[in-house]
Amino acid sequence: MKWNQFKHWWKRITITLAIPMMIVNTFLDYYYGWEARVKERKTESRDVVLKDVIYNHSHHLEDVYVTIKDVDNQYVEILEHQKGEVIIPVDWLIQISKEFEPDTPAERVDGYLSKIFTPIQNISTKVIGWIKYHSWYKHQQRKKIKELEDSGIRGYMKILHLNLYRKYFDAILKGEKTTEYREVTPYWSKRLEGRHYDVIKFRNGYAKDAPEMIVEFKGMGTVTFQTTPTYAIQLGNILESKNVT
Repeated sequence: MKWNQFKHWWKRITITLAIPMMIVNTFLDYYYGWEARVKERKTESRDVVLKDVIYNHSHHLEDVYVTIKDVDNQYVEILEHQKGEVIIPVDWLIQISKEFEPDTPAERVDGYLSKIFTPIQNISTKVIGWIKYHSWYKHQQRKKIKELEDSGIRGYMKILHLNLYRKYFDAILKGEKTTEYREVTPYWSKRLEGRHYDVIKFRNGYAKDAPEMIVEFKGMGTVTFQTTPTYAIQLGNILESKNVT
């Protein structure tokens, strides 16, 4: 009895979904066929243009740099074009991106399909890109930043992270305190001895918006306070401050 009910239910489901599935499959067949043909034509067009580039090209006579901001909001120069690199004129790039003029019935059909599929393709690309960015890339970006901070890398700088009471934080901020002390213990020996730092990142507290500043690391020595060996960290200029009132 149950088997007969299942067969009856399955037959109804199959009949109900048959036409929508057929429509979807037909749509996808048209879409993938159109997409493959468009890519093939663009590849052919690109090959023609690149051959033209090879025969009629010129070169960069010197290195070309662009200026961008790094993770520290500092301006750095990045090599964009190397001396001797082939220059591809803008009009050739425009020619590559131009749509094919329909010459055959198949190309005319693809022209009509492009009016339908191109907007769908653009929307789906944006939706997929948004999903990827928020579900994966953004997560990876936050993870990478956290790894860089934990490892002490800020751009190309090695950072020593230290937390301070407010009065000591303010004293450094005002320039009244130019040396920070840490007692010689296994914990601090592991963090300080045999290591090189470029800057020190001081924070006052552990809140997300806690006051912080970045100070030059000028070196380290040892002193003795009442028979207690102590590391003496020499501070330089204040390079950056944040959430300071």
